[in-house]
Amino acid sequence: MFRKDEIGNRYGRLLVISGAGVDKSRQAIWVCVCDCGKETVVRGGDLRSGGTLSCGCLQREKTIKANKGRTGELAARWNPNLTEEHRMNGRNIPGYNEWRSAVYERDNYTCQICGDNKGGNLVAHHLEAYNSNPNLRTTISNGITLCEVCHKNFHHQYGRGKNTEKQLIKFIGESKL
Repeated sequence: MFRKDEIGNRYGRLLVISGAGVDKSRQAIWVCVCDCGKETVVRGGDLRSGGTLSCGCLQREKTIKANKGRTGELAARWNPNLTEEHRMNGRNIPGYNEWRSAVYERDNYTCQICGDNKGGNLVAHHLEAYNSNPNLRTTISNGITLCEVCHKNFHHQYGRGKNTEKQLIKFIGESKL
């Protein structure tokens, strides 16, 4: 069935224990057990090329090691504008959940850019940035309902933090072209 029997071979942390057939592109796939104990299914070519060396635990360990000591002000996403109280509570501020619900309801649970109303993928976006306008965080008129795609595209174009209503108006105009 398979061009090359891989059972018993070791690739990185993976030991091939059985064949699992072929994938959609007719490449052999193998059941492997990782040194951490988790089973995973991997293409033979990915094993032989070194493209897959573990169930994913190796990459997780590398990420943890690379980020070790990068907390607080050394962290990549550190925001110097936040108070220590805000860091402790995150967005669990009084009235935040009610604000989000009121924005969704006002906008009829519909993305105000593309009209998506499927639900489950909506975001209440702050017109004037959450991080630099603490007095507007729960002001309903400072919110707009966007779907995750439009929200992601907005932040891809304008970045995160210190965003303004003018940026959003420009983005909406460009999106409707």
